[in-house]
Amino acid sequence: MKIKSICIVGGGSSGWMMALALQNKLPDLDVTLIESPNFPTIGVGESTIPYTTEFIANVLGFEEKEWMPYCDATYKAAIRFTDFTKKKEKVYHPFFTFDEADINGFNWAIKKSITNAPINDYFESHYIAYHMCKDNKFDRLDSKGFSYAHHLDAVKFAMFCKSKFKGRHILATVNDVDTIDNKITRIRTDKGIYQADFFIDCTGFNALLLGKALKEPFNSISDTLLNDTAITCRVPYENKNKELEPFTDCTALSSGWAWNTPVWSRIGTGYVFSSKFQTLPHAKKEFKMYLEKRYGKKRIKDCTFNQIKFKTGKYERSWVGNCLALTLASGFIEPLEATGLAIIGLQITEFIKAIEDKCPTCKGYEYSALGRSMCNAEIDSTFNEVHFFVLLHYVNTQRS
Repeated sequence: MKIKSICIVGGGSSGWMMALALQNKLPDLDVTLIESPNFPTIGVGESTIPYTTEFIANVLGFEEKEWMPYCDATYKAAIRFTDFTKKKEKVYHPFFTFDEADINGFNWAIKKSITNAPINDYFESHYIAYHMCKDNKFDRLDSKGFSYAHHLDAVKFAMFCKSKFKGRHILATVNDVDTIDNKITRIRTDKGIYQADFFIDCTGFNALLLGKALKEPFNSISDTLLNDTAITCRVPYENKNKELEPFTDCTALSSGWAWNTPVWSRIGTGYVFSSKFQTLPHAKKEFKMYLEKRYGKKRIKDCTFNQIKFKTGKYERSWVGNCLALTLASGFIEPLEATGLAIIGLQITEFIKAIEDKCPTCKGYEYSALGRSMCNAEIDSTFNEVHFFVLLHYVNTQRS
């Protein structure tokens, strides 16, 4: 199948990341991005993992000295889990250097069997990032191959990508999607009709193309990952030198967990919880009490709280016919390990890999049914791996 033109429906982080990646890696494509002015970006995901950092540098081609100030970004060396295994316990999951990645834990396993050493002892003994977090310091350790990550403002990151896009950008609201034989033929909007060889669904949880137009079945995982609601807010700094920490903190509360991500100008925080076990008013009350205890009543009294409902699960296929859906339109896993932007990066990378062959009879590119199947298989594998990885955080807890 030949591709000379691609239409991306929806902006946000996923839409603009895809637009920039196509512009950089497949420059002969005619790329159009249609974005509705009536649906604001969900600016929640502010924490990343090293894969995202590599994607930003190698696929999007951004230099830190340019994009980090624009996006309010800071450095991240680890994730800290507070009260997860048991109350009053803090466990760091640090990132690592190339040398540390090859460390054999056999000696420490013997030490643990003799002394019953806590899990933090392993990280303290082997990983320099653990000490960065404990001492509130950071260094990229460029010569050591350190796999660090970032905290960033997701809305500003989408805007930065947008500022680098040289293709066609259209502000319009999609009214209808025409399909024939499980393929999209055109998009009908309030500003006109748009056709393309291929379509990218970046319409968030609405999944206008993959879910509604192509009617791809959705497989829920809400029976294993119970959280379905998030309350978010932003907290101003009081002592920036102390509070701007090089790690994301996740604190377990009664029916979920609260995140703490310090970007340059303020702290992003929120409470992810299960509405099956807690009502929204009770969750807001608990979250506010947590914030007041952590930051003090004075800083919290003027904070604005927003609510987001989400569903965990995935559509059976992310790529159907001539349409690929990106997270959140293809599926979602709660953001406990900051994998949202990373999964988008993987989907984009696998898609480009599948269509990067030049078409010998046209100026575009082409893909095969096998390439589409392999792309779907890789996305499924990653989604399942992340699902089970996040689930282990709950399975291994000693709390009820």
